[in-house]
Amino acid sequence: MSCVYRRQGTVDETRVGRRTVLYQTEQRRALVLNPAGSALWPQTAEGADLEQLTRALMQRYPSLTEQQASDDTRAFLKQMVAQGLLAAIG
Repeated sequence: MSCVYRRQGTVDETRVGRRTVLYQTEQRRALVLNPAGSALWPQTAEGADLEQLTRALMQRYPSLTEQQASDDTRAFLKQMVAQGLLAAIG
């Protein structure tokens, strides 16, 4: 069984062009996601695993290889977990 990544904490979000800006209200921090991160963030609302997120990124950016999409997704997840925005469950 793989980990499911789900949002945690109080986070407000807004779109600015193709990017999503996340506001961690308790920490009083903002984080601007790149376009790939902005495509992945909505998928985490209900929770998603690495495979689901990789597929979502490949749908959004069809020119990506599966390896590129997986690498980008892993980097996104690592940063979001480190920032306390996502929790890995399972």
